[in-house]
Amino acid sequence: MRISSAPEDLPALLRAKRAVLPTLFIVSGVELEPGPAGAVHYESQEIPGLVIAVDKARGQKCQRCWMWSERVGEDPRHPMLCERCAAVVSAGG
Repeated sequence: MRISSAPEDLPALLRAKRAVLPTLFIVSGVELEPGPAGAVHYESQEIPGLVIAVDKARGQKCQRCWMWSERVGEDPRHPMLCERCAAVVSAGG
């Protein structure tokens, strides 16, 4: 998901909370700048100036959390897991 445009003080708030945005929006990733052409764009009717683009997540889907990550398989002990899940599984969680 990409927030291509946002009004007033919203961009600063989003940047400050960037780490939690994927969890908040239930998506694999959130980018805060205009993106490439071809993505599907939605303009909010309730928040003038808010434009969200949706495009396919990069990487592979983690078999544990189902989030898409370009880091799936980095840990050879857990080739089907993302970096976060591999660390949790390795720690016994």
